[in-house]
Amino acid sequence: MNDTIYQVDKSGFEPGYMLDFGNRKVSEYIKSLDIMELGQRIQQEVPFYSNGRNFENIEYSLFSWVLKYMIEMGCIIKKTKSFSNLESEDMLFRNPFYMDDNEVYTFYDTYDLNFIPKIERMHKLVNFVIMKYSFK
Repeated sequence: MNDTIYQVDKSGFEPGYMLDFGNRKVSEYIKSLDIMELGQRIQQEVPFYSNGRNFENIEYSLFSWVLKYMIEMGCIIKKTKSFSNLESEDMLFRNPFYMDDNEVYTFYDTYDLNFIPKIERMHKLVNFVIMKYSFK
């Protein structure tokens, strides 16, 4: 539960981006609580925070974040330094696991039935579905 996206390479971890959630960020006080108290305070204060699943290429930085108990997918467009929340009826990048300069790969499981793009007979599937989306 943080507001920092780290860059990872062979030499280790270092901060790459700071997400500015302003007065809605997780407070240092909440971060210092034990797990039970932390959960209760999160429910009371409903802060915003990075939820992991952070991917980056030359043009975009994608990150999962929490907004009022809902997991959202944000996108920083590097060229314009602008932010876009990828919202739609079918949130395409719900579970991304790989991204290169041209595509994002994501998976869906049976818990994601409400988010899976409409594919015939999807409700009968019991295995993971892997999808590839191209940047245009």
